[in-house]
Amino acid sequence: MEGRHEGIITKEEFLKAQEIFCEIGETKNVIPKTYPLYKKVKCGICGRAMSYKTYFRNGVTYRYFICPHAKEQTDEDGCCKRYIIEDSLNEIVWSVVRQLLDMTDVFKQKLDRQNNVSRQEI
Repeated sequence: MEGRHEGIITKEEFLKAQEIFCEIGETKNVIPKTYPLYKKVKCGICGRAMSYKTYFRNGVTYRYFICPHAKEQTDEDGCCKRYIIEDSLNEIVWSVVRQLLDMTDVFKQKLDRQNNVSRQEI
């Protein structure tokens, strides 16, 4: 809103800077919140929700979950596991899902056998 305070740059300088940002693509890197585990991953030490972060270094994209409590605590009560790489977490989750599916198959087989035994007794 104009007239509220005196700016440190002119309106023209501000608009020119915006043009430059648009030209070079310098904008805030907003990560879409479509990751299935977003806001569901909790720190195993302190129980807080872990933040999803992405950064780029040397042309490589790194994605990971980080515990915000780890930065706050520097004594022995702080988190010892500050972050987990997204790919590692995905591997763990899929491993557990496969185990659950295997258990479901085993349970179904046992149930089918029990049903067959029950039918034979009748």
